[in-house]
Amino acid sequence: RIGLNAGEVVAGLVWGLKARSYTVMGDTVNLAARLESAAPVGVILASSYTTRKLHAIFDLSPPEQISVKGKSDEITVYRILGEKSQRGRVRGLTGLHAPMIGREAELKTLEETFTANIEQVGWQATAVTGNAGLGKSRLQNEFTAWILQNHPKTRVLMSRSFHHTRTTPYHFIAELVRNLFSLSREADGETAVNHLTASLQALEPDLNKTELRYQLGSLAGILGFSLAHDLMQNLEPEQRRDRTFLSLERIFLSAAAMQPLVILIDDLHWADALSLDFLERILNMIAFGEATSGTAMWLILSRPAENLDSKFGQLLTQLETDPQQTIELTSLDNVQAESLIEKLLGQQLPSDLRELITKQAQGNPFYVEEVIRSLIEEHTLEKNGTWRVTRDVSEISIPPSVQDILAARIDRLPPQDKQVTQHASIIGRIFWQHILNKITESDSVEPTLFLLEMRQLAEKMEESQIVEDWEWVFHHGLIQEVAYNSVPKNLRRVIHQQVAAILESQLGEHNLFLLPLIAEHYELGKVADKAIEYLDRAGEQAAVQFANLEAIEYFSRAITLLMAQESLSQDNLERLYGLLNGRVGVNHLIGQRDQQQEDLVQLQSLAAALQNDQHRAEVALQYSMYYHATSDYPKAVEAAQDAVGYAETAANNRQKVEGLNAWASGHISQGEFDIALLHLNQAQTLSQQSNDRLNESITLVRLGIVHYYLGDYKTAQEKYEDALALARQLNNLQRQAACLTNLMAIYHANGDIGQALTYGEESLQITQIIGARATEAISLNNLGALYHALGSYEEAKKYHERALTLSQSLHDRGSESLASNNLGLVFCDLGDYAKAVDFAKDAVAIDQAIGDRVGQGYSFTTLGRALYGTNHLSEAEEIHHKAITIKQETSQDAGSVDNLAELAHIAMAQEKIDTAQNYVHQILTWIDNKGVNGIEYPLKAYLACVSVLESIGEYDKAEEIVAVAYELLMGKAEKISNEETRLAYLNNVTRNKYIFQRFTKKDRA
Repeated sequence: RIGLNAGEVVAGLVWGLKARSYTVMGDTVNLAARLESAAPVGVILASSYTTRKLHAIFDLSPPEQISVKGKSDEITVYRILGEKSQRGRVRGLTGLHAPMIGREAELKTLEETFTANIEQVGWQATAVTGNAGLGKSRLQNEFTAWILQNHPKTRVLMSRSFHHTRTTPYHFIAELVRNLFSLSREADGETAVNHLTASLQALEPDLNKTELRYQLGSLAGILGFSLAHDLMQNLEPEQRRDRTFLSLERIFLSAAAMQPLVILIDDLHWADALSLDFLERILNMIAFGEATSGTAMWLILSRPAENLDSKFGQLLTQLETDPQQTIELTSLDNVQAESLIEKLLGQQLPSDLRELITKQAQGNPFYVEEVIRSLIEEHTLEKNGTWRVTRDVSEISIPPSVQDILAARIDRLPPQDKQVTQHASIIGRIFWQHILNKITESDSVEPTLFLLEMRQLAEKMEESQIVEDWEWVFHHGLIQEVAYNSVPKNLRRVIHQQVAAILESQLGEHNLFLLPLIAEHYELGKVADKAIEYLDRAGEQAAVQFANLEAIEYFSRAITLLMAQESLSQDNLERLYGLLNGRVGVNHLIGQRDQQQEDLVQLQSLAAALQNDQHRAEVALQYSMYYHATSDYPKAVEAAQDAVGYAETAANNRQKVEGLNAWASGHISQGEFDIALLHLNQAQTLSQQSNDRLNESITLVRLGIVHYYLGDYKTAQEKYEDALALARQLNNLQRQAACLTNLMAIYHANGDIGQALTYGEESLQITQIIGARATEAISLNNLGALYHALGSYEEAKKYHERALTLSQSLHDRGSESLASNNLGLVFCDLGDYAKAVDFAKDAVAIDQAIGDRVGQGYSFTTLGRALYGTNHLSEAEEIHHKAITIKQETSQDAGSVDNLAELAHIAMAQEKIDTAQNYVHQILTWIDNKGVNGIEYPLKAYLACVSVLESIGEYDKAEEIVAVAYELLMGKAEKISNEETRLAYLNNVTRNKYIFQRFTKKDRA
């Protein structure tokens, strides 16, 4: 049992001249003894004063009230449960403590925000922004202490980014994951898998086997260890990222459902792009009401953005938008700064010295603390009971910047300690003790590190990213920066080389996060060949993770180093080709067309210089993709044709099949389906001969597309089904989802809504498994449309609402417009025309904003129908005429028949019988001449004609049209293979039921 207390004591030699001993006495010591006695066996009991700074380092129990001898009132104590898996920061002067100054309002805002979260059971994100040293971390620490004391059941997760991790994919996400699952950095792959498997099952007991494997694969990719039979390896990079995001969402939602979470992210300004993308996803979930499980507060600390158009800048802007919030820290005023000085020292300084410090510090708390540290270290301030100034204030010179103060503090270190500190700074903001030992050739750097910790220049981390080493971090980035800049450049270069070589010797599959770090040290050490090698590897790793911006940076740095060499050997030309090819691929994915084109020109020259036909074929394929992306289809065809020629010369069947597919795609995009069929049939034969099942599957899908456009649905269906069978053999879920979506479209076009639903539901299930969010939104909209066609309006509404929420959170404006338009149609059929108007107007606004003219034709049609339902007849009439104009301009003439039918209803309501007759005449003339193909709702058009004709007494003509409508209806119903679905189609859709009953009643009569 252990009792802990802190405070002032009487210390010295006591008891007499012959039997003296050194001891400590006083009330502080007495209370520590009482706590020891009160502590149960095996427990550490600490006073509340003692734990004031421990919350960042140790897990504490909820507060307890106990009575102890010598104290009239009960005292608050905590049990120390164990060390945190990740330390937070502890700021302040050694031996001194000051309460937080000037941030009381901000702390209250955080407390009120979290209290509201707890009461409302919801998620929220808050950013605390401010320049370096303004007290973001201190505010975080005070808030964390408040959480632990007032909400002891809350789980606090901490993560932090560093300058050198800004290009390490998922860095701060990995830290959060390790925190959440209490996973040691030193755990090997097998231990990590077993631990995470148990943790995930405990978090979500009903987790099915497939979902568990995807979540494990996602975490393995984030944490950097390999996983046997990893399902994530079957996914393309973009899909792998999406599935990883989905896994993380589900994990954090489950964790928040178990207990409230506070998720702290420090130094967001140094975060990597993928972590920023995931954080954006979380903010979108919160904004669109998707984060509905438990309580979670995301607290984000950051410096302000220099470029508001950057990903980081856009994220900070998003954090200023409700329901999120941003707390901006400003400098302390002079009164607050003087109060901070007084609280730190426990007394006031002479007014002239106070004025000197506050004037120089400009309200920056970190600067104030560093000035005082500096004055103490140089013995300008000395303590003998109280602090006294040892020289005249006029003789005191305070450096003009915090960097200068830090430089002076480092210069005052003993020479050997200063040298060790400088070497540590070259390793980085984070450095490792054993590596530091090696590069300084010291017997031990431990005394220096102890000194740095005592002077609050650096601190030891609880866990290390490098196994069997101790990890340290400089207290502030400025300390590392100042120490680094004090080292001569020539010596820096040598030390960088040493660090790179040591890190390289420790590289393994379990710590691939070292790749960019090794590359950077070799780069700064001017070892170009090694730097290029590791930048290339880091680029490839980032590309696989879909960390595209990081991949481009690594490839670009390597290319710059390679191009800087005086001459390039054949081997280096090959390396340059590989690096450029990697960058071209990434730029193609993210749509950086100008850079892609520039690199393609260089690639083409390199392939020619290397006289390598496989390279030539590869470049030609890249060109074809580029031209296809820029809609220059004739050039895309030419480039694909070149690729086929080079592939034939190189006897590379895989490249030839890819070239033939690209060739066909160019013709498909130009509507030249017969030519496309020739190339695709050749590609299918060749891929079968080569047993290239992946490319055969791709070819079959394209064949299905061509036959679909040619109206040969039977052959299209066969091709899609063959492609689906191959995708299942390959266990390629992405291709399976694509094939199922195409089959759904085929069966829908054939009128078999039941079978379309079956394929649509399976496609949706796969998209949800692999995290294909954009495809999921499309599937939800498609399924909603199918249920709508069956008259299941409530079911259709649910699917479209899910599609709308998802598309909004993904910022997919096209899908958002489609979902809004579909909801407008559903609410029309539900009779809630006011809601229908709102959704239709949203769809119109989006289509106009994104320039989708075809979409405007449909959304204006829905809006006109909804306005008719609310009896705004003139406005509805005007809107339908707009829709007709747009449809005619976009070659959707058949679709304007739907608007003519609506206009006929409006004219009848306005008692404009002649006008209504004119619309009926136009409808029937169109159908007589061109049939019903392309008309979205032909049965509605027929019924509009019936209504008008009956109003003018032409009953025989009306009955003829009912008969035609019945024939069309039954023809559609017969195509539905499932009897239950067929009956639903006939009985649940109002117009279908009306036509069926009216005709059969007449027939019986």
